[in-house]
Amino acid sequence: MTQPMGAPQDSIRAITREDRRWGRCFIKSTMLLETVMAAQSARTQEAGEAILYRDGKVTEGATSNVFAVIEGMIRPPELSPGILPGVTRKLALALLREHDIEYREGPLALDELRQAEEVWITGSARGILPVVEIDNMPIRDGAIGPMTEQLRGWYQNYCRSE
Repeated sequence: MTQPMGAPQDSIRAITREDRRWGRCFIKSTMLLETVMAAQSARTQEAGEAILYRDGKVTEGATSNVFAVIEGMIRPPELSPGILPGVTRKLALALLREHDIEYREGPLALDELRQAEEVWITGSARGILPVVEIDNMPIRDGAIGPMTEQLRGWYQNYCRSE
């Protein structure tokens, strides 16, 4: 089945939702009901993504991987059985390394995410997409952050060059 993707988005709003999926999310399988329900919940609330959390820690988006900038440090959640290792996530990390930008993978608390300086998601169909609001609270006063813009530019250049 195919459908048009529509115009690319400049940024999105997100909601948070408890991660109720099974414990082996790193396995790409057909057990997607909870993910579909999370994505539908986001759409119902006029948001572009549902950011999932378990035990107070961010895992990933319903259809994406999550990055945050906390006190100047880029902080993607560390890969674990609760996270599908996305190819765009992997490329984003490679681009950061290529440009000597430091990042630290590890636990990312939901409270930290809500107070982040910048947030973006990555996904094959979305590329690098800024999140400007989470749970009706603006990130950076609703403006796209400079690191997000820089990384998105590097990503777009990479995609054009291949």
